[in-house]
Amino acid sequence: MKEPEMAATQLSCKIAKILDEAKASIATHQRKLKELSAVRSKCSSVHQFSVAFTKSLTPLFQALKRTAAMERVVRFVSAFSSARDPNDASASDEFLEEFLKFLLVGATAADKTVRFRACQIISEIILRLPDDSEVSDELWDEVIELMKFRVVDKVPLIRTLAVRALSRFANDSENTDILDLFLEVLPLEQNSEVCKTIVLSLPPSNRTSQVIIDCTIDVSESVRKAAYCVIANKFPLQSLSIKHRTTILQRGLADRSLAVSKECLKLMIDQWLANCCNGDPVKLLKYLDVETYESVGKSVMESLLKAGLVKLHKVESIQRYILRASANEINEGDSADHSVSIKLMEPEVSLYWRMVCKHLQMEAQGKGSDAAATMGTEAALYAAEASDNNDLLDRILPETVSDYIDLVKAHIDAGGSGVNCHFASRQLLLLGEMLDFSDATIRKIAGCFVQDLLHRPLEHEVDDEGNKVVIGDGINLGGDRDWAIAVARLAKKVHSAAGLLLENSKSFHWAVEPTELLQSLLLPGRVSVRCLGLFGLLENKPSEELIKQLRISYVKGPSPISTVACKALFDIGMCHGPQEVDRALGLEFSSQLEEDTLPSSPVNFFDTDGDLDIKLVDLLYAGFATKNWGRALENDDSESVQAVLGEGFAKILLLSEKYPSIPTSFHPLLLSKLISLYFSNESKDLLRLKQCLSVFFEHYASLSENHKKCLSKAFIPVMRSMWPGIYDNSGGSTYMISSMHKRAIQASRFMLQMMQTPLYSKGTEAEDDNGCKRSPDIIDGWAQPSVEYGEEGLAIRIATEVILCNC
Repeated sequence: MKEPEMAATQLSCKIAKILDEAKASIATHQRKLKELSAVRSKCSSVHQFSVAFTKSLTPLFQALKRTAAMERVVRFVSAFSSARDPNDASASDEFLEEFLKFLLVGATAADKTVRFRACQIISEIILRLPDDSEVSDELWDEVIELMKFRVVDKVPLIRTLAVRALSRFANDSENTDILDLFLEVLPLEQNSEVCKTIVLSLPPSNRTSQVIIDCTIDVSESVRKAAYCVIANKFPLQSLSIKHRTTILQRGLADRSLAVSKECLKLMIDQWLANCCNGDPVKLLKYLDVETYESVGKSVMESLLKAGLVKLHKVESIQRYILRASANEINEGDSADHSVSIKLMEPEVSLYWRMVCKHLQMEAQGKGSDAAATMGTEAALYAAEASDNNDLLDRILPETVSDYIDLVKAHIDAGGSGVNCHFASRQLLLLGEMLDFSDATIRKIAGCFVQDLLHRPLEHEVDDEGNKVVIGDGINLGGDRDWAIAVARLAKKVHSAAGLLLENSKSFHWAVEPTELLQSLLLPGRVSVRCLGLFGLLENKPSEELIKQLRISYVKGPSPISTVACKALFDIGMCHGPQEVDRALGLEFSSQLEEDTLPSSPVNFFDTDGDLDIKLVDLLYAGFATKNWGRALENDDSESVQAVLGEGFAKILLLSEKYPSIPTSFHPLLLSKLISLYFSNESKDLLRLKQCLSVFFEHYASLSENHKKCLSKAFIPVMRSMWPGIYDNSGGSTYMISSMHKRAIQASRFMLQMMQTPLYSKGTEAEDDNGCKRSPDIIDGWAQPSVEYGEEGLAIRIATEVILCNC
């Protein structure tokens, strides 16, 4: 072998050895870069080194898979090629040019693996290359043109690398064609990774802002996330129009992807709120024009409050907008109204306080529900948090309802003086839903204010011809649908007790005959049905016509009316007794539910018109059998018919000794229904029902041994109704079956814990079916061990069920 060939072979071996060592770990790269630079400096010419170097890289261009070892080699080669040796800068520049020419040949190859590796190394070199590197303009133009051609390559990965290589030149005024190319191919690109790279490469400008914002509704999650990242890093808040700001937040905060919504929240908090608004939410709202984009402002406040980024200081409250004059400033002839002056709120401030108060109220309610559903230290912590939220809400809201009315009136009246306070007035009206109007005097004052709002004439202006032109739509109250809704919601809060006269009457002197009043109340609607129920509670005994109307409303009415009618029937039944309600219709005292035959559904609910020979308890129990109950109206405390049924029968079971007409054999059936309802998916959103049943189960088993016996009898029916695949219980997918198994096991453990709870001291005496008290060991008239009330009796029932299932 000739000496030059031997030298070239030795040089290639040295380079290959360095590359192999660099392939093992990134930690060795700095040391190996110095070694490779030393090898290059010892060569007789840069060309000789370049030939050996490219020859050593041949295996890299044959490896398609992006393994960690290969990626380390690419990183090392790119770092070496882009680094400029301070001791021999000319050699570094010469080697870079020769290596780029070699890569350009690879980038035009027919083999996709060679094209991919060449484009990958070119993109890495361009992004790493320092600004003082000297490369001929002709070579750069050639590299740029080739990368522009590769932007439309048939391989998505190569297109991504080409875009990445060109991204450094996209903001260059001399290469506007690159930006034009990006904007041209972006709408046509189908690959999400290429789209993401293009979006990340776009510079901030008027041309690109709308394109990037349009990418916030791209089908790909990664593209949407990249769009918010670019907006956060390249577009200051002030550079965007109000329309763009609100569009960005409206889409991002409501995005279906949690990762995208988090990226948008990060943009809003870290960039806009912290950097541009000094952490002040009100300043951020001012950038969003909440009067025009109210829904966006609400979403922003909800997100900030949920993230705990709204810090309330002690001096901050709505009360600081109600300025009271000191005693020295009040003249002797001044009225009480002159002692209070109102500082008008800006639109952003009014929305801010409404959302803060709404959040505190919901937090207090949620923590209160959690406290009722738990016990011990956890319940105490929840209760303390609810109390803190309520205290903070009381500190923020106006001290009195009169102050609140003065505040709203001042903003409404300011509209007539040329100041636009319509938006702030509406926000303050909605704030009234959080005030307490239970006091009769306060309710009277608020009622007069609501009446003034309802009688307020439409605003108008006079045109040049002297004609009055109505401001607004001319249809809704105040000429604005949102204003009409705000007034209606305040009126509903003030007059929430539609039957207030009946509800608060203990001994009422009738101004008209009771029958005449009864006939006037037989009107459709939830209010009338509720008034009927209140009227029935005041009667000495229920009347036939009233009971018939309530039964028909329960059976045939829509869900909101059925809910109110169901509650009324329960209230009347528990007040007068189920037998008295049945007697009003001429029915017998005994229930259809016999001791030995307990049907799963006592009556056919939909074959009933409410006036047939069906007992009250049977009719109410039939409501469990239907799945067609809808949800009640939003914000309705009764929630749904199922919730009212659960709460009503829970009360009956707790006070079962007061209703001997309901057979004790019916109690396990009722209890099993309540347990199944408590653990069902349908009741997870019924917060009032969950809270009620949690308190009921906590006390029921501890009141008497008869209750434990009832619980023991209910265990098997509950398992039959919840376990999938038995007794006609539908199965479904593997996930659904697994969920049903877990829910049934959870219910069984819950019932076992109830069985194990100790009895209250006053509940140690049991009662037989005739209501006679006796010792716990005397059951049903003969001596029985207490085992039937405990875990042993439950074990016997389970064993019996297993034996029957295997037969």
